[in-house]
Amino acid sequence: MRRRPRFSTATALLVGAVMALVAACGGGKGGPAGPPPASSLLSAPTGLTAAAESGGAVQLSWTAPAGVAGITGYTIYRDGVQLKFVSPSLTTYLDTTVVPEHSYSYAVEASGASVKSAKTPPATATTPAPPSLAEARVEGRFLLNGQVTRTNFTNYHPGSSYGATWYFTPVCDTGACSVKTGADGQREAVLKRSRARYQGKVVVPKAGQCGPAKLDQTEAIDFRVTDAQFHAGVWLATSIQGTVRVDAAAGSGCIAGYLDATFKAS
Repeated sequence: MRRRPRFSTATALLVGAVMALVAACGGGKGGPAGPPPASSLLSAPTGLTAAAESGGAVQLSWTAPAGVAGITGYTIYRDGVQLKFVSPSLTTYLDTTVVPEHSYSYAVEASGASVKSAKTPPATATTPAPPSLAEARVEGRFLLNGQVTRTNFTNYHPGSSYGATWYFTPVCDTGACSVKTGADGQREAVLKRSRARYQGKVVVPKAGQCGPAKLDQTEAIDFRVTDAQFHAGVWLATSIQGTVRVDAAAGSGCIAGYLDATFKAS
C-alpha cells in the first residue's frame, strides 16, 4: 500500500517565505513600480516671456532651472513644433522667422545628458503689421529688367531690352537711408533717399564706344521701393521700379548719345 506524502511544517514555512519574497519583489498583476519619469529628474526653466520686437522678430527670455550644471541645452518650441536647440549658456533667443500680424505660442524645455524637463507654461506674442515701404532698407544686389523708351545709340532702339546689375550699400548701420551704388566697372556714387524714392547719378567708365574710342557714360537713376519683406528680422526692399537715363558725351567724331529706359528690379 502506497503512502501519501507528508506536508511538513518546514515545507509550509519555505512556501510562505517564497511567497513573501515574490510579494516583496512586486510580483502579481500590479507589475514593478519602475523608475520615476525622466522629466521629473530635471527641473523646467521658469519665467518664459515672449515679446514681438517687430513684424519679423520675437524676443524670448527665460530663467535657468536649479541644477543648471547638468543641463546640456534648451529646446525651444513654437506652436508645438521644435524650433531651435540652443546652448545651456543662453537664456534668451530672438526668433526672426516670424511674419507680421500673426500670433505665436512658445515653450522651452531643458535637456540633460539623457533626460528632459517638462516644458514651461506657454508664452504668446503677436507680431505687428509691417512697416511702410518708405522704411524698407535698400541693400544688396538687384537685377534690372528694363525696356528702352527712347535712344540714339546705334545698338539700341525703342522697345529693346535693357538689363544691368546694381549693388546697393546703405550709408547707415540700420534702417532706411541713402545708398552707395555701382554696377560692374562703375564708380561708386550715392543715391539720395526721400522716403521710398532714391535718386542720383553714377559714372560708368568706358561703357560707351565711338569707333575705337571708349567713352564714359553717366547714368541718372530714379526709383521707388515697390515691395519689401522681413529677412533675419530686418525690413528689406525686395523690389524696386523706376527709370534710368544714360548719357555719353560727344567725342571722337560721334554726337552725344542718350538712352531712356524704364525698369523693374529685384
